[in-house]
Amino acid sequence: MIFITYYFGDTCGIAGKRSAYLYNLLKDKSDIRIVDKDTFGDECISKMFWLIKTLNLLFKAKHEKVYISCGPFWHLPMVTLACWLKKHKLYVDFRDGWSINIRTGYGRKPGKLSLIKSYIALILERLAYAVSERFIVCSKGTVKEYVAIFGDDKKLLLIRNGHELDVDAIKYYCSHSRRYDVVYKIVCAGKFIHDMTNGKQKILSLCKRLDLEKKEYVIYFIGTDKDTEKELSGIKNIVFKERMSYDDVMRFIADADMVLTAIRNEDFDYGTKIFDYIALGLPVYDWFDHDKDFYKTFKEFLTDDLSAGKRYPCDYEGKYSRKEAFRPLIDIMLSD
Repeated sequence: MIFITYYFGDTCGIAGKRSAYLYNLLKDKSDIRIVDKDTFGDECISKMFWLIKTLNLLFKAKHEKVYISCGPFWHLPMVTLACWLKKHKLYVDFRDGWSINIRTGYGRKPGKLSLIKSYIALILERLAYAVSERFIVCSKGTVKEYVAIFGDDKKLLLIRNGHELDVDAIKYYCSHSRRYDVVYKIVCAGKFIHDMTNGKQKILSLCKRLDLEKKEYVIYFIGTDKDTEKELSGIKNIVFKERMSYDDVMRFIADADMVLTAIRNEDFDYGTKIFDYIALGLPVYDWFDHDKDFYKTFKEFLTDDLSAGKRYPCDYEGKYSRKEAFRPLIDIMLSD
């Protein structure tokens, strides 16, 4: 199998982590040739050179199967065409809806140029779907939207994100969950304003509730975006912390009374932090639209109850883990 993932590894964001985890699950079960942005070294002085090298590899390779991780999407049309010409079995990990996100403005009002870009993306998506063996997305809402676009769901495969913690790791982090102060601790890890429409208003509403309940509280934002710091700085009881390692983040949030997550588009997006929160049994503050897919999917973990010490069962069985999420895809890729 040729495993094409421009971004690969924990230092390359969400797409890189997802690809690295899948690769580690597959590497002992299949002959895999990985192609990432560093594969061809200094020979690739631009993305165009990288694409030429990748296409050359596809035309020469004797591998029967090709997996491609999208995000970015610029390499998809030519890789799709090469797989069609060489009759490779193509598995497209689309995750998020490309044309859908452009058309909907990622949860915000799109401009006229976005509608043109969305139309072009739609044509390329249909091409990829026609050639591929499986077209992989991350949420139920995205599946529903692509059924309407493609006219069927024969090749669509829902592989959501998930946490990467095993039982021992969950027990380890939860062992750090005892606190001896009375301050109500709320934590948001990652971007916020960038991913949350009306984010400032929602924070102010939460603060107002906490004030009315006469709680002594602190809201921590870990490794957040600059827009969040700009918008929320000056609001009392808000603390911004620098970006931390994954291990440090998990230990910090393990004793939180409440956690926050920001979702750009509640119809199509799940994000990734929700799964880490679920793993540790942390209550996620419910400020979501109850008619949207995100709430319907995760409502058992969402609450607006601000009681201290509230907890859900930890995900010891791994129901919401990446390993469990990838199981159907691995079975298909190894059996096709």
